[in-house]
Amino acid sequence: IAAQGEGNRDQIVLRGNNTTADFFVDGQRDDVQYYRPLYNLERIEVLRGPNALTFGRGGGGGVINRVTKTPGLANFGGATASADSFGAWYVDGDVNVRIGETAAARITALREGFNNHRQVYGGHVTAVNPVVKLFTGPDTTFSLSYEYVNDDRVADRGIPSVGGRPVAGFRDTFFGVAGINRSRFTGNVARAVVEHRFSDALSITGRLLYGDYNKFYGNVFPTGPVIGGRIAIQGYRDFTFRENLLSQTDLVWRTQTGALSHTILAGFEFGTQGTANSRLNGFFDGVAGATGGGLTATAPLANPFVAPPIVFRPGSGQRDNQTDADIFAGYLQDQIKLGPVELLVGVRHDRFNVNATNLLTRQRFERRDTVWSPRAGIVVHPIKPVSLYFSFARSFLPQSGDQFLSLDPTAAALAPERFDNFEVGAKWEPRTGLLVAANIYQLDRTNTRA
Repeated sequence: IAAQGEGNRDQIVLRGNNTTADFFVDGQRDDVQYYRPLYNLERIEVLRGPNALTFGRGGGGGVINRVTKTPGLANFGGATASADSFGAWYVDGDVNVRIGETAAARITALREGFNNHRQVYGGHVTAVNPVVKLFTGPDTTFSLSYEYVNDDRVADRGIPSVGGRPVAGFRDTFFGVAGINRSRFTGNVARAVVEHRFSDALSITGRLLYGDYNKFYGNVFPTGPVIGGRIAIQGYRDFTFRENLLSQTDLVWRTQTGALSHTILAGFEFGTQGTANSRLNGFFDGVAGATGGGLTATAPLANPFVAPPIVFRPGSGQRDNQTDADIFAGYLQDQIKLGPVELLVGVRHDRFNVNATNLLTRQRFERRDTVWSPRAGIVVHPIKPVSLYFSFARSFLPQSGDQFLSLDPTAAALAPERFDNFEVGAKWEPRTGLLVAANIYQLDRTNTRA
């Protein structure tokens, strides 16, 4: 389920768990809060249920993995364009060029202009993703890519409610302040992938990602329902700068022991993520009736909506934090097949260290977690198009949260949240392209702060 994301980011609910960080690109973490364009994708993979063995921390309800387009030894290209009656428009392009016998390049690009029925809305996104791939032999490939994304748009939080439903008659009304409600994001991401096949049974893949991300958004927004014809409003400005350096190596070995066939996955992951985050709250200085130390004011429900003057300054609720997270993990999994039965067993070991400094008070906190994440499952094929399965999987989330923006004495003293998923289900493919599936699961979330 797609959530509203405060009008400035992708936000999803998977199996009841709300997240802004359980996004991946080509199997590597892509956890910054922004809107991800889809111009350069081969496909989107949605995994439901926790699975730390493959993806590490988080993913309590599941993850979304974007698989990007890669070059091939051919020449082709294409483009799409669209526009609508509101004035929004979109254009993208995809060009693949063969460079000799052993190399190819592919570039995908996007430019989009935003508009819709709302009184105040607009913006644009520009993205480009060149990729070069070297076929250095029949068994080895090397890919190098760079992606640039620039997104600038109005941050629109939608409309308030009355009696638990959207207020009627205000579908187009913008409940913010033009020029203040803004979301700006710039991302620069470089990725390298090396794949080598030692034999038909043994292969290795290494991935390295460096990402530099800058995010700003400002909001003035209703904080609750309409009461007595008036709306309570607040505002803030938030700045995030993040650098990710992530490495992942997978070794896949297919072998046979007697009647059992094995697909063994072994790998390790390490990385570092540095984040600077700050926030200034909006104050209604001099506005009559402002409450909460001047953080909240009320305005009449009207079209157009007019908010009282707001000032963003240091004061109550101000935040300025620097956090550094280090990840070290190893994992091992065996997929065993015997006739119509498949058995999956695996485990991952994570060391997740986070250090946080409050730059306003100079307080420093750290948390070091060592976590085991098992996974097991069995699949039975009574007949070829039918699969019956049972699975168990576990994941964890440090108490610093999915964005690890801050740490306090309470969070630093508590073990990570834990997600345990038990699931049984069936899948039936009566014909090619048609899949019927049903499942029952229980997802337990424990060590949750309340």
